[in-house]
Amino acid sequence: MEIKTFVEWLTPGAFFPEESNQEVSTRNINELEIPKDVYAFHFYDVKYVQAVDEEEKEHIITSIQNKSPRYIIGEVYTHEQIIAMGNKFRILASNIKQYETKSGVKTYLGNWQPLLEDDVVLSKDDLTFCKPVIWRES
Repeated sequence: MEIKTFVEWLTPGAFFPEESNQEVSTRNINELEIPKDVYAFHFYDVKYVQAVDEEEKEHIITSIQNKSPRYIIGEVYTHEQIIAMGNKFRILASNIKQYETKSGVKTYLGNWQPLLEDDVVLSKDDLTFCKPVIWRES
């Protein structure tokens, strides 16, 4: 049996986030280099187990475990703060009202995410960034 730790990076997509995964040696956020185009991420472990089937063929069975909260890089806005931003944000305010936390996060990239119960919001000023995962700087 072997266990490896991964981070799943979330970058803005057309309708849903683009996801990419990377094996990491630590879950310590202060030791991570976060790609510049990532607005959120989470950790998880993959357990690898050697197995033999009924035909005596060897297989590796994997399972995901120990999924961390989602870490979002940005700033929290309450439902009331979003309403105060004006009519341009009325649909966002309506969508945010549906979530238990009644808050949204404006990511440092400018997109909005609902603040879910277990989410952790991080300031971009406290993180180390590296080259982007998806887009490239010109």
